[in-house]
Amino acid sequence: MNDICLSPARPAHRQGKSTLAGPGKPDYPTPLSSMVSVLAGPGGSRSVIATAMMWSVLDWLGIKPDRVGGASGGAPGAAFYASGIAGKDIVRLALDNDFGKKVSFDFSASGLVGAVKEAFKKWKLRDLPLRALISTAPLGQYVKEQTNGAWPSRFWTVCMSREARYIMSADGVWRMNWEGEIEKVANRPPPIEDAIAATTSIPLIMHGAPCKIGDQEMVLFDGGIADPLINQPHKDCPIELPFLLYGRHRLIVFDVGPDLTWIGKLIGDVRGALVHNPPVPAAPSWVLEDELTTVIFCPVPDLHTLKLGPDRDCKWRILMRGFQATVESLSKSGWIEQDKLSHAQEIIERYAQISADLHAMQETAMKIRSKTLRRLRLAQLDGMLSNQLEELMAAHGLY
Repeated sequence: MNDICLSPARPAHRQGKSTLAGPGKPDYPTPLSSMVSVLAGPGGSRSVIATAMMWSVLDWLGIKPDRVGGASGGAPGAAFYASGIAGKDIVRLALDNDFGKKVSFDFSASGLVGAVKEAFKKWKLRDLPLRALISTAPLGQYVKEQTNGAWPSRFWTVCMSREARYIMSADGVWRMNWEGEIEKVANRPPPIEDAIAATTSIPLIMHGAPCKIGDQEMVLFDGGIADPLINQPHKDCPIELPFLLYGRHRLIVFDVGPDLTWIGKLIGDVRGALVHNPPVPAAPSWVLEDELTTVIFCPVPDLHTLKLGPDRDCKWRILMRGFQATVESLSKSGWIEQDKLSHAQEIIERYAQISADLHAMQETAMKIRSKTLRRLRLAQLDGMLSNQLEELMAAHGLY
């Protein structure tokens, strides 16, 4: 990983500061034709579930990314994949675990009062509150267990403080302020559990995560938050960072978009009102328009970021959205051979038929006059979608 290049003219392994040349497209050197990287964007529980199928599809297609990044909710799956866990096994992890419960909550009276006092204090100082109601430390520990405690060599993630972004990889940590100045500040990343806890910590909602960067102790937050006043596609997904890290290369980005549920909007409004957000830039247009960038856009409108306990059928619907979005976007960018594309179309058509049949059976069940019999029939249909999809995807090597 010595080919990291945080600015076109200055390799990242050299010490000192560099500055991006303004908001326009940097003059990158010749594309690294053999270089492929993947970025899993933010979105909490939505991203954890939806991106799981992308990792499985990459394996299915034989695409082997050289670097794997994750921001916020995309970071756990990216860390799993970069550590060598197969994509279909990440699908199993997404199905078998409630990642909304991989955090700890403190909704006691004292916890609530303390969080409000902290928020008000930091609001007056125009700073980020370090104390909140939820800790992401358990999620970090879970990822540590799955990755055997080591920082995966292909993995990178991003966190933020009030003053800057911190980009972390196996080669070290870089500090990037809001003016675009970049400086290497550590030769080694923090422990994987601390990085995951930090990149998934939404300010005001979750405690800041302590991280040791070099010799400096600091508290870091979510790496997938942009200025709420910015209104452009994929604004929370740090799409420019892979290009800044590794130069111009073939890049695949998975983005579930903003949380449009009422709870998601409420969280965003409260955070925007009480926290003076750092001026985190949105993804610049030159990255989105680059022919080497493939954006897999997979909105998940019916699940909020902090959702607890979606049932298995719900997860499978989200996974299949991820499958369809991944296949569609990779196909447009020329990543999929015709035989695989034909198999993918068969899967999509079969899924549509399974969904239609199940919907018809549910409608028939709802017409049963007896409440007892109606509930019994609906209970019998519960899990039918999951069972059929697990057979379908396992038959194709995707689960």
